[in-house]
Amino acid sequence: MRKFLVKTSIVLVGLLIGLGMAEIALRIYYHSRTDRTVYRKNKEGFRDVDHSVAKPFGTLRVAFQGDSFTYGQGVDFQQIFSTRVGEILGRKMPGRKVEILNFGKPGLDVFGNLDNIKTHVLKYDPDKIVLCYVLNDFSDARMDMQFIARIRREVDRFKIFRRFEKCSKLAYFVDWILYQLLSDARHIHLQWLRDSFDPAKNPRYHEMRDALEEIVRIVGRKSSVVVFFPYLVASNEEHIDFYNRAKHLVEGLCDEYKCPFLEVLPLLKSRPYYRWWVSADDHHPNAEAHQIIAEAIAAKILENPN
Repeated sequence: MRKFLVKTSIVLVGLLIGLGMAEIALRIYYHSRTDRTVYRKNKEGFRDVDHSVAKPFGTLRVAFQGDSFTYGQGVDFQQIFSTRVGEILGRKMPGRKVEILNFGKPGLDVFGNLDNIKTHVLKYDPDKIVLCYVLNDFSDARMDMQFIARIRREVDRFKIFRRFEKCSKLAYFVDWILYQLLSDARHIHLQWLRDSFDPAKNPRYHEMRDALEEIVRIVGRKSSVVVFFPYLVASNEEHIDFYNRAKHLVEGLCDEYKCPFLEVLPLLKSRPYYRWWVSADDHHPNAEAHQIIAEAIAAKILENPN
C-alpha cells in the first residue's frame, strides 16, 4: 500500500508540474500574441497621416477604400499594403511624388464603402481610387446580427472551463481547442457568406448590387483598380461556389466600366489559407500577405499611372 501511495504521489506531482509548465508556456505564448499594434488616426478618424485637401501639383494621389483589410487590422502602419504600394510606386516613379490616402474602416459593407467614397474620398480629388472588396462586404446588417448571435452561442457551448479562464490560460486554451475541433463555426461562417449572395436570403441583395455598381463606376472613371479579396476563414475549396458567384458579379461590373480587376486568392495559393492569418485568433492578412498584395496592386497601377 505504501509503494502504491508513493507511486501515485509521484504521478500526481509530475502531472501538476506538467500542468504548471503548460500554464507558464501558454502565458508566454499569449503574451507574445497580444496585439500591440498602434492604431494612430488622422484628424478625420482614418488610420493615416493628415493630408491637405488640395492636391500638391504634380503629385500622383492614390486613395484606398475598404474595410478592416484595408485598415490594416493586426499589422503596423508601415506594413499595410496601401503604405507599401506608396513605397513601391515611389521607387518605380522616381521623378514623381506619390501620395497614398487610406480610407479603410473596420466593418464597412458595400453601403459603407460607397458613403465613405462620396463623403471623404472624392473631396481629396485622388488620381486613383483602389477599392478593396472583401467577400463578406455583401452581407445584410440583419444577416450579420444573426451570424454574430449564432457564433456567440457556439462559443458559449464550448466554454467548459469558463470560470477558470480569467486566471488560467490553460483553461482558455482547452476551451479554444474544443471549439476549433468540435464546433459548427466553420459551417456557420460558410452559410452566412453563401446566403449573402442569394437574393432569396439577402433582402438587400439588389440594393447592394446597385451600390457596388455605383462604386465601380466611380472607380472606373479614375482608371483605377478593384481588388477582390477572399474571406480567409474559409479555404478556397470550401467557399468556391459563392466565391465564384461574387467574383463573377464584381469582375462583370469591372468589365462594364473599364476598371482593372485584381484577384487576391491566386496570389496566396502557395500556402494554406491559415498561414496568411495575423494569428490563430485574428484572420486578417498578416504582414507577408500585405507585401504580396501591395506588389500586385502597384503593378496594376503602373500599367496606367496617368
